[in-house]
Amino acid sequence: MWIRVKNVTLKVLFMGALCVVGVLCLQLLRAQEAPPSELTVAQRVDLYVSQLQSQDASARQDAAAELGKIGPDAAAAVPALISAQSDPDVKVRLKATTALGDIGVLNDDVVNSMRQRLEDPSIFVRLAVVQAEGKLRAANNLPLQIPREP
Repeated sequence: MWIRVKNVTLKVLFMGALCVVGVLCLQLLRAQEAPPSELTVAQRVDLYVSQLQSQDASARQDAAAELGKIGPDAAAAVPALISAQSDPDVKVRLKATTALGDIGVLNDDVVNSMRQRLEDPSIFVRLAVVQAEGKLRAANNLPLQIPREP
């Protein structure tokens, strides 16, 4: 829907005006209010722990993955992640196991849960257990135990 203008000067003026309007629109978009302040780490952990109880498997997967990204500051979520390792959805079990390794808390409950997951029907979960154990040992300055043949 271009206007037919025969005068070159008017064409340049018209194009310049369009450019100015475009720049002003971009500035207005950038000047909009910033989103509300970010949640604290503890609030995010609480939010993700509550999402681990969701009926939606993808929400549970995302929650476990986000807790793993938070890392050691998500130590309060360890019991919920241990429970999530028994989830019917394989991806939730996988992400919960990975998150436990990323968080780095090593206690008897985590060890027992990891041992149970070594019997998981999914090889991906079993591999995640091995990787998580390596991370847990590294985070807690423990030597890597390699089983030896008798």
